[in-house]
Amino acid sequence: MSDHDRFLYKYRMIDEENIDRAQRIFAGNEFYFSSRDQFNDPFDCKFDYSFSASDQEIKRYFSAGLGRKYPGFNRQQKQRWIADARRKIRSRDPTVEKTLREGTEKILSEIGIFSLTRIPDDILMWSHYADSHKGFCIKLLDDEKERFIARAQPISYSDDYPIVNPIQDDDVLRLEKSLLTKAKHWEYEKEWRIIDHEEGPGIKKFPPHLLVGVIFGCRMREAHKAQIREWCTNRQASVSFYQAREASHTYSLEIIEI
Repeated sequence: MSDHDRFLYKYRMIDEENIDRAQRIFAGNEFYFSSRDQFNDPFDCKFDYSFSASDQEIKRYFSAGLGRKYPGFNRQQKQRWIADARRKIRSRDPTVEKTLREGTEKILSEIGIFSLTRIPDDILMWSHYADSHKGFCIKLLDDEKERFIARAQPISYSDDYPIVNPIQDDDVLRLEKSLLTKAKHWEYEKEWRIIDHEEGPGIKKFPPHLLVGVIFGCRMREAHKAQIREWCTNRQASVSFYQAREASHTYSLEIIEI
């Protein structure tokens, strides 16, 4: 297994606005999971819809949710309701499609997302996500036995939006298509995502032993480096420190353990 396969990385800022969040990582073992609505890329988590389905698929889909929505319906009422829904789907009734869209969008907006990468030395990601190299990059052990990090899944990259079919696709497939697909322009990031559909966005605890290293940006202030070292003093597991440096003759970074 190569080094890139053993670890995942997270770029972060440490300016005055973000210093509390940085402290939570090292002193509290906490990461913040965003919702898709908080992403700065307007194309992230975008997809197209399809509502094509067989009669059997339509019946199965609406039968599954009917008991929760109308628990008092008898068998005859359920049959009439499903037949009406099937007719509306077949005729492309905009009200039904609108309801299906809104239901899917609501579910996706309530999911927590934590983005990671396999690449610790990409100069663009240091510029975009680590305050123009003034921030830091966290090195996390990709421990398949630890549920927190084992949930991470790789992003797929495409020129076209994925097609989500609320009737045919199960919950897992809808999540993969909508939250784990991005434009090919971002392929260089080699992104992985942890998806939390149980607790949603917000602050999450992670096992302390997963944080094994911190890479300081090549423009990072000495005071911020000292602050991170201080936060790491009382950690349960040891942390290695690295310095990112501009390479001498190429447009690249060198990561040196210090």
